[in-house]
Amino acid sequence: MRLNAMIVCYLVMAITWINLVAFIAIAVWLGGDAVNGDASGGHYYLAAHGHRVEVSHGVWVYSRIHAFSAMISGLLFIVAVFICSRLEKTEHDNAA
Repeated sequence: MRLNAMIVCYLVMAITWINLVAFIAIAVWLGGDAVNGDASGGHYYLAAHGHRVEVSHGVWVYSRIHAFSAMISGLLFIVAVFICSRLEKTEHDNAA
């Protein structure tokens, strides 16, 4: 049972890490993200470090969803690391 839990922990850590790296890479490529950008008057902007880039509505929505998924992924990564470390500690204590 612990092996399955460890596999799930490592899988969650890998997927969340990939999502975070993908978000950063895409935000750099696009010139920012929608969370830092804004929408006004039918125009949609991504922003990063004071630089704004106008994009289509679809790109803006994608960026916003991916930004929030990256935030959630960061939290899931922290939880998975904590659970994994507890499982390893418990396993190590039981082996001793």
